[in-house]
Amino acid sequence: TIVLVASLGGWLQLEWQALRWQVRGTSTMSTTTKLILNFDVNETIMVGDPASGDSFEDSLNKIICKSACLRVKDSAAEDIMQRFEWHDGTPLDPSQRNAEMGVPELVTTWTRPPGVSSFYDIIDLKKKFAKIFTHDSSPGRIYRPLLDELDGKLRVPPALPALHPDLTHADGAHQFLLPAFLRALAHLASCRRDFALAIRTFGTDGPKAVAALRAWSAGLHPLLPPPPTPVAVSSAWQGD
Repeated sequence: TIVLVASLGGWLQLEWQALRWQVRGTSTMSTTTKLILNFDVNETIMVGDPASGDSFEDSLNKIICKSACLRVKDSAAEDIMQRFEWHDGTPLDPSQRNAEMGVPELVTTWTRPPGVSSFYDIIDLKKKFAKIFTHDSSPGRIYRPLLDELDGKLRVPPALPALHPDLTHADGAHQFLLPAFLRALAHLASCRRDFALAIRTFGTDGPKAVAALRAWSAGLHPLLPPPPTPVAVSSAWQGD
C-alpha cells in the first residue's frame, strides 16, 4: 500500500493539483496477489461534478450524452441538425422524427463503429445541449425516459426515513456513491480478497467520498449492508 501511495502521489504532484484517498480492505488471504483499484470520483463512482458546477441532473444528462452517437449525414449542410443524424440513420432534428422511429441504442462499448461519433464530441452540440441533453429543447429529449429511470435508481425511496447526510447529495434525495460501487467493495470483502482502493479527484468532493465510505462501512446505509469484514479508511492526502 505504501508503494501505491508513493507512486500515485508522485504522478499527481507532477501532473495535477489533486486529492487522493485510500481505502483498504482487510483479508487473511496473504498469499493472494493484492488487487489495486484506482477510481476517479466525478461521473465514475458518483453522479455530479460540484467543482465544475454540474448538478446531479446536469451530470446525468452528460453521461447519457456521451453514449448517444451520431454519424455525418451531409457534411456540407449549414444547419447542424441536417449535418448529422443518429447512428441508426434516423433524423437528429426532433421536428423530423416520429414515434415509429424509436430511440437509437446508446453505444457503451470502448470502441465505436466506423464513422460514428459521440454527440458529446461534436463541440457545437456539446456546448448547447450537453447539460440539458434530455430536455424538451434538445434533440436528446428522446432519451428522457432513460434519464428518469436512472434518476429513480439513485433516488432514496420515499418510504424510507432520510438517509444519513454523508450518504446523499446535498439535495438529500439521491445517493452519493453508486450502489454498484459499494456492492463491488462488499463482494471483495466477502471473498476475503486482499485489495486496496485509491480514490482520486481533481475537484472538491474527496472528503465527501471518504465520509460516505465511512458511513456505509459503519452500517448506516439502510439499502446496502456494510461489508462483512472491516474496511478502514485512511486519512486524506492532498498534492501540492
